[in-house]
Formats: sequence, C-alpha cells, structure tokens
Amino acid sequence: TSRNIPRLVSCPVGFVAAETVEYGVAEYPEPGFCADVLSRFPEDQIATTFEARVLLANNWKWLDVRSTCEYEEGYVPGSVNVPLINAVKRWDSEVNDKVFVQTVNRDFVADVLKKLPDKATPIMVGCSDGMMRTIPALEALDEAGYTKLVAVKGGFLRWTSVYDNKLQRRREDNFKEVYNGDGRDSAGIHGTGASFENIGAIEKLPFRDHTEWVDWWEEMDGVDMSAVQQQQPDYSAPPAQQQPGYSAPPAQPAAPPAQTSYANLPDFNAPAAPVPDFNAPAAQPAAQPSYQPAAAPAQPSYNTSMPEFNAPAAQPA
Repeated sequence: TSRNIPRLVSCPVGFVAAETVEYGVAEYPEPGFCADVLSRFPEDQIATTFEARVLLANNWKWLDVRSTCEYEEGYVPGSVNVPLINAVKRWDSEVNDKVFVQTVNRDFVADVLKKLPDKATPIMVGCSDGMMRTIPALEALDEAGYTKLVAVKGGFLRWTSVYDNKLQRRREDNFKEVYNGDGRDSAGIHGTGASFENIGAIEKLPFRDHTEWVDWWEEMDGVDMSAVQQQQPDYSAPPAQQQPGYSAPPAQPAAPPAQTSYANLPDFNAPAAPVPDFNAPAAQPAAQPSYQPAAAPAQPSYNTSMPEFNAPAAQPA
C-alpha cells in the first residue's frame, strides 16, 4: 500500500509549509522516492538517513568529520574521513570514565581539498549526530567555495541504526508480521504481537552525542581563513625529500643533447686531388727473393785417412 509522506518545502521566512508526496515505500530503492530525492538535492540542504542512502547510491560523497578513533569504530562504506576536531580517549578519574581530549584541526579545509579537490563534487557532511561538528564543517566548506553541500540529519548514529556496514537495511525485530488470521492470534488486521514482546531485547544506540565538543570557529579565531580557502594542492610539485639514508637520492635530470659542431666539416672550396695518369707504364715489381737451396757441404774422404794394412811392419829401433 502507498503512504502519504509529508515533507517540508521552501516558503517565506517564519513559515513552514508541507507538501504531500505519494510513494509506495519511502526509502531506497523505491524508484519514485529516489527520483524525488534526486530532484530536490542539493537545494534542500538537509537529508534524512533514507534520503542520504539515495544520494550515496548516486555518486555523492559522504564526508565524515568525526575524529579518527570514532571513525575506526564504524563508518559508512566509501566515506571520506577528515576530522574537524582531533580527539583521543583518556581516562578521567573525576568522572570515572573515558573522555575525549580534543584539539581543533586547523588544517581541516586544506585536508578536505587534498582528498576532494573538485569543489563541484556533491558532498554529504556528517558527524556523530549531525549537530556540533557538522554545522561548522558545512560553513567552512561553503566559504571555501564548495557548491554542493548537504548535511546528514542524525549523522552516523542515526545512519547505523538503519543500515549495516554493507549498506543493507537493518531489521530490528527479526520477526515477520502476519496480517491474516489464519490459525493465529490475530483477527487479520493487526500483527501477532510477537515483535512487541521483544522490543526490550534489542539494544538501541543513542541518536544524540552528549560530548561537549569544542567550538571550532572560536578556536580558529585569528587564523586567516581566506588564505586557507584559496589553497589548492599542487599535484605537479615533486614529493618532499626524505631524510638522508632512508632512500636513494632523486635522479638527476638528463643532460641536454650535445650541440652539433660544424667546425670540422670538409672544405668544399679546396681544389680536388689530382687524377692519376692511367697511360703511364706500370711500376716494375720488386725483385722476388731466391729460394734456391744452398750448395751441399763436401763429403769427407775416407781413402786418405785409412791405414795401409799391407805395408811392411816398421823395423824396431
């Protein structure tokens, strides 16, 4: 069945009017509801949890301005975290509980510029409950020139009570209401009542953050916001040099190519070398060395050296 869902519309200051819009189901992904939400934002400026779910599915960025420790405990999938106020939990013996030790993030706008440099990006801004930190964050980003800004009513606390970390709709009671009286304790008009018996068994998260957060604008008093707002990240600048010993020195730029020298080119105006006379008699070849073998050595004569055995023996003295 359809519902008649009243919503606020623009009207003169001091008056509030309501317009009735008929939907099948007033939440994502009902087509009629989605189309209506997309037609009204960013002009409506404040989105409910159900409207924020539609915007998130249509390329809007969720900017979470809670502290880092809060963000790490739970966050919207795909969101961007830039703390407006840095905070860590410390034990306080006076209150016998942990409390936030807070310091303002003076570089908030500059940090957002680094993560979301396009100021035409559609951005939803949310803190814990959409109050103490969402409002100054919106004001600072508006002054910095961002053009599509929407506050998320109820912030993350309201969001996480409706959607889980996979962007799925939570069903709080885990019971299914039956509207026919077929064998049950119902007359066919009301539910069985089983879910009413289990209401107290479900832990409810608070929708209001009772932490006293410091006033960001008051702490930023004296800071030249115009210089911060005009600051744009320089993506062409080289990265900062690290401490020596931790990395190799940056590469030196290549040397320019050597210039061509024309000093050693031949003299094309010099006279040409003389042409040889091909009719002149050919030069006599050099004498070839003689390879005739040397004369053989004389053979020794054995006739003169042999003794005469037929000669008479020598006479004794």
